[in-house]
Amino acid sequence: MTREEVSQIYYLTQEIRQLQSRLTPMKRDEILTPQKMDGMPRAAGRTSDPTGSCAVSNADLKLQIEKLLHEVKKKQREIFEYIGSVEDSMIRMIIVFRCVDLCTWEEVARKIGGPMTAEAARKAFARHFEAEESRKI
Repeated sequence: MTREEVSQIYYLTQEIRQLQSRLTPMKRDEILTPQKMDGMPRAAGRTSDPTGSCAVSNADLKLQIEKLLHEVKKKQREIFEYIGSVEDSMIRMIIVFRCVDLCTWEEVARKIGGPMTAEAARKAFARHFEAEESRKI
């Protein structure tokens, strides 16, 4: 597994958060307000249903979010399978904290404790995957 593959969960999660922020909250007043039916003729395609449009848009976004959540769970399973093959327990912890728990490097260092710094955790992570790449060649 490559560094890019284990980091993919982070980017998928960011994409999910971005989509969630685009969900439009539907206010109670909007849901209960019916379309205005005044009997006046309108140009074709000019009828408006803001509540319906909002609901359709939200349903599409929720579907995209569900697909991404499924992809995140799949990636998590792959990462846990990979982690089982890593011999160094500190590297396993770094990978879990960074790629599964989505911690910042500072949080990773704090969770590991001891003399670990954010920079040391980041470098250990990078060195591990550089060594993996060199073994494959």
